[in-house]
Amino acid sequence: MPHEKQYASYKSLAPKEDNGPKYTCMEMQDLQHRKKMLSENTLVCIDLFADWCEPCKVIGPQFAKLAQQYNISGKCLLAKENVDLELTRDYQITGIPAFIFYHNGRLVREKDGNPVQVVGGDIGKVQQILDKFLPQLK
Repeated sequence: MPHEKQYASYKSLAPKEDNGPKYTCMEMQDLQHRKKMLSENTLVCIDLFADWCEPCKVIGPQFAKLAQQYNISGKCLLAKENVDLELTRDYQITGIPAFIFYHNGRLVREKDGNPVQVVGGDIGKVQQILDKFLPQLK
């Protein structure tokens, strides 16, 4: 039987007792926790993921590293939310990983009313969207 390749999950991103970089990222626990985080932060980017999703596992460390750069207490928060939980039922996403954005507690939408979202592992696109909001946060 061939050896299966093991991928890191978000749970494995917790700080370890080594000398390498330590990237952590908050995970939404339930709807009440999400509402609290949305009310306490001006801008929130949520990574919708699943532990079984290989692209999610690959992009996870990159998103966690980005979270370390952009998390500004009370202003900007990057967090993750497991699609296998009941939390993501209201989102209309077409694939994972997917990244959605909230500003002042409201889902950021395009001019046509569709939510602004990045589907797939394009961290560069996520960063571009975050950078558009940064001047408003300072």
